[in-house]
Order: sequence, then C-alpha cells, then structure tokens
Amino acid sequence: MVSGLGIAASRLLACLTLGPLDVQNKFQVAMWLALPVWIGVVSVSFVFRSGLRAWAWLGGANLAGFALFALARNFLLNNPMRSDVIRVYKTVHTWTGIVAGLALFIAFYAGAITMFKNTLDDWVTLPSPASEPAQTFPLEQAPAVIEQTLAAHLAVRR
Repeated sequence: MVSGLGIAASRLLACLTLGPLDVQNKFQVAMWLALPVWIGVVSVSFVFRSGLRAWAWLGGANLAGFALFALARNFLLNNPMRSDVIRVYKTVHTWTGIVAGLALFIAFYAGAITMFKNTLDDWVTLPSPASEPAQTFPLEQAPAVIEQTLAAHLAVRR
C-alpha cells in the first residue's frame, strides 16, 4: 500500500506537469519521487493511535491518489499509460523494495542483537571457577556419593 501511494503520487506529478509524457526529465523526477513519498507515509502512519486507523488512512490515501491519477489521465491527457512508463514504475518499485528491505534487515538485525545482548553475553562468557565451586572426589567413591544423594532425596529413589 505504501509503495502504491508513492507510485500514484509520481504518476500524478508526471500527468500534471507541463510537457508530453515522453520527456526524460519528467520520468526522472517522477521516479525519484516514489521513495520520499514512501518515507513520508511511513513516518505519518506512526502519528495514529492504533494500527487500524493507520491502515484506514493509508487505504484512503491510496484510493485518493489513484483516483486523482485516473482523473488527470482521462480528462487532461486522454491517452492510456504506455508500456515504457509502466516499465519505469516497475523498476522504481523493484529498487525501492530492495533498498527498503536492506534498511529493514539492518534495523531488525541490530534490534535483535540489542534485545538479546545480555543473553548473548552470558552465552559467550565462560563461567569463572570462583563462581561455581565444584566438589571433586575419586571415582571409587561414586557409589557411596550416589547412595548419600538418594538417601537425602527419597522422592528420587524408585
């Protein structure tokens, strides 16, 4: 939904600016507009108190963006969108997804390391001998120690 809003805004910009649609600079501006719109929409979605309101706003903004684009295309241009324009938007969508995916991967990976820092520190650190005093005895005394332990804990004996 978020990238759809960016694509709708960039299409609307391409339709409403002066000049024909095949001007190369117009495509460049429209292509690079998708990512700032995407970042702005994601940032604004945190203003809402609930996820349901944010999704409702996002859906409404998508509907409004694509409706405005359809109106602009049908009433101002009277020509359908060409295949080269669609190819440009697919390329923009692909690269925006790759960049956003990498950024999210880095953020989630760093967050996981931060979240489990204490657990990872405990896992990596060797136990010190002073913290766990171990009682050692010769192997010949093992049956006697087992009998003492079983006598002390009667519930364990079967």
